[in-house]
Amino acid sequence: MRKITQAKRIALHKGRETISYSWAFGRKFSIYFTKLFLYTGISANHITVLNFFIGLAAGALFTLGQPVYMLLAAMLAHIWWIIDYTDGEVARYRKSTCVTSAYLDDLTDCAMQPILLMCITFGLYSIFRSIAVFVFGFLSVIGILLISTVSMCKYEAVLHKWELAGLAKKVRGGVSKLRGNRKGRESVKESEFKSYLPRSVFIVFNHILHLSIAPGILHVMFAAALIDLVIPQIALGWPAFNWLTFNFMYLFLILYGIFSQFIWIGLAAINIKLKSADMLYNSLSRS
Repeated sequence: MRKITQAKRIALHKGRETISYSWAFGRKFSIYFTKLFLYTGISANHITVLNFFIGLAAGALFTLGQPVYMLLAAMLAHIWWIIDYTDGEVARYRKSTCVTSAYLDDLTDCAMQPILLMCITFGLYSIFRSIAVFVFGFLSVIGILLISTVSMCKYEAVLHKWELAGLAKKVRGGVSKLRGNRKGRESVKESEFKSYLPRSVFIVFNHILHLSIAPGILHVMFAAALIDLVIPQIALGWPAFNWLTFNFMYLFLILYGIFSQFIWIGLAAINIKLKSADMLYNSLSRS
């Protein structure tokens, strides 16, 4: 079954210099969910929708705020991430893959990550009752949306250029090359950046980018929730601010809200500086 559902993905990941969270954890476990869903007979699109509700259930647990619920929510969010690979594997096994299914999959992914951050914000506010929680929550949601937007806009620009240039006949083949797999965008960015950036800079930036989106962000959430179960709150006595109280999930929200702004700005600057959209368009036009 792995040969049918994951062989092409394994080939795409061979030779990559950076750690792939997908293959380090997700794909190793997704195959078991895939086997289970194949017995049920439900379609890949139904799995995508079902998985979206699993993510919403994780978000609902996050809103409760208490450490034990936060930890359960983080675990459920990991299940959402693992099953996120299952719909594509089921489609490949049944030879029912299509662009619309991939669109639905990407749409639910892009929606779920900011939803989880928003739910964490409400959960933390129920504990700390501070407007600062909403400030950093807002920055976090905006940050993760802009990180996705910066990546997506490059591909929208390429497809728009194709349309204007009268290359509509190449769109179908080109989209499959753009995607590679559902996470194919990362592979394209890696090949572009590796050619123009020093290897050390590329590796550091790529790791930071992976930590700012799923599954990296989910791992950090889980670690923060696990620590909060042992150390619920930390208080710092600063004369100018009286007592500043927080926990590690709150600290995660603060740091992500701040640094995600630098990540999307840096990603946009690199794409513009390297003219990566032009490079991608030219490479696909020649093929």
